[in-house]
Amino acid sequence: MAAASDLEALFAPHRVPKALSDLARFEEKIGTIWYADGFEISPGTGRSGISTWSPDHGFLDALFPFAMANGSGSIYALWNAGSSADVDEWPVIVFGDEGGVWVVARNLTDLLALLTFDAEPMIDHDGVEFYRDDKTHAFSEGHEDFIQWLRETFGIAPIDNADAQIQAAQTLLQAQFDRWKAKFVPA
Repeated sequence: MAAASDLEALFAPHRVPKALSDLARFEEKIGTIWYADGFEISPGTGRSGISTWSPDHGFLDALFPFAMANGSGSIYALWNAGSSADVDEWPVIVFGDEGGVWVVARNLTDLLALLTFDAEPMIDHDGVEFYRDDKTHAFSEGHEDFIQWLRETFGIAPIDNADAQIQAAQTLLQAQFDRWKAKFVPA
């Protein structure tokens, strides 16, 4: 579980996004059970993972790694694209442990909706995909509590199609992110 001070240190000099603060309080309340497969707020682990892509401060200072995306080391980060001072509106990027860096959500509330799919993302150089076999899938132990909390806190309902949500975010932001990233990461 993430401590408020860890999140404050990660986002300084910016404020911690409200949606992330609220989620951290939910995590504290629910305890150590999973509520979304592979997801865990973890602000202390991601900086070293993204620095392998580029050590340039222009790159690192615009990315805020705040959570593990799966059990094998993929990382979610917020991207300060410079177009909004509102940290709650920064896009969410996923850095894959097998390679690949992708826009996955337009903002944190879109990521929260994506987490309702309750499947670990598979990330590689070709894309990002959340897959679950509905015939054999077992939802995380805290999934129902998470769904209820999202409805009450943000008015978010569970999604049935993760691909559509990811595609919408990528259509809007992936080309912009790729142009920005190309300044720091050789092709």
